[in-house]
Amino acid sequence: MHVQLWADAKTWDAFVLAQRRTPFQQTWAWGEFQRQVGVDVLRFAAVRGEKIVGVAQVLHEPWRFGQSTLTGFHAPLGDATLPVLAYQEVLQLLLDAVVREARARQVMVLHLEPSIELCNESMFKQYEVQWKFRRAPAFQPLDTQVLDVSRSEDRLLADMHEKTRYNI
Repeated sequence: MHVQLWADAKTWDAFVLAQRRTPFQQTWAWGEFQRQVGVDVLRFAAVRGEKIVGVAQVLHEPWRFGQSTLTGFHAPLGDATLPVLAYQEVLQLLLDAVVREARARQVMVLHLEPSIELCNESMFKQYEVQWKFRRAPAFQPLDTQVLDVSRSEDRLLADMHEKTRYNI
């Protein structure tokens, strides 16, 4: 398994959309939107054989006085169906690549909001110790829900749990 910069939108999005939690901040289109507003986008993929098993799309943003930040919203994103040791290896490889890039670019702040399911969150703690990461409040929502608003209001309410309807 190794990490490389990735340039193929189709395989990138196929991996991201196949995950149980699909953060839009890791989609190719989000990266392209960021690029259009002047942000440098880096896409790292952990690859086993020919298959992507993890990704980290990070944004290199310039600040004042020659400073910059490297930010990864919901990055790294690993394949949560992998066995625990393989999942940890994916995280390790992606984090190593991002930290190396942050050091090479001499960024002021490396800000990561990992997309790790709650059942796997304890795995990330070792990296907090290893690189002296500090937990900070998340900039992006930790979780999102999609609601089809094309249905009628009555249908939306009928599909809700009764306590939710009551609270509304």
